[in-house]
Amino acid sequence: MRTIKVNADRDYEVTIGCAWRETLLPFLEGRARVAIVISSEMLIHFTPIELAGLSIQVFEIPDGESGK
Repeated sequence: MRTIKVNADRDYEVTIGCAWRETLLPFLEGRARVAIVISSEMLIHFTPIELAGLSIQVFEIPDGESGK
């Protein structure tokens, strides 16, 4: 797993090569709605998450520069 820090108007981190489900689950606690933004290439590896009481919306974006 690798984490990259992004400095922008609002700083954030991007985690690469992780067990994404296990990494994401702690952030879902106490939430009612969650948006997952995923590239077209990675969508083929994505399996939906179903948690009781949680509304999850998945948004597909194009790969590369066209997705920005």
